[in-house]
Amino acid sequence: MAESNYKKQVIKLGSMEVIIDPENMKFNESNLSIYLEREGSWYDYFGQRLADAEAFLARHDLEYDVKYAEKFKHYKEQGSSDKLAEAYSKSEPEVEEAKKRSIASKHKVRLLQQHLRAWDKNHDNAQSRGHMIRKEMDKLNIDIYKSKQLDEDIDSKVSAIIKEADV
Repeated sequence: MAESNYKKQVIKLGSMEVIIDPENMKFNESNLSIYLEREGSWYDYFGQRLADAEAFLARHDLEYDVKYAEKFKHYKEQGSSDKLAEAYSKSEPEVEEAKKRSIASKHKVRLLQQHLRAWDKNHDNAQSRGHMIRKEMDKLNIDIYKSKQLDEDIDSKVSAIIKEADV
């Protein structure tokens, strides 16, 4: 994985902390097998945390909708037009705070979705690296085999020359 400015990040989901650490996605030729064995559990973990984040988002969206509806109803009962009741409702501090929580939750969901996409891409890269290593090994093994054949051919030629010299 190329070096980047991307650093470890902590996402809070209620009392939980989800740590997104790019170090967990690094692999090379020597640790590729271990990486492939472990990536599934990481993917599962972040999938579960995404589900948790989506639940928080739904809860925050509901909270916003309820607060907004209460305020809208209040202003409509006072005789405001729909547009005026909407404007008053959206400017209420508790409605604004509920909207901010909803926006923050959407951001967390998006971060986790993007992190899972990165794991998908990283998996593809790991599979590709493994494939290339296998191809290199196959080619190297053929070269080694050919080298052995050449050595055997030379040995047999030397033996034949020695036998002719003995005659």
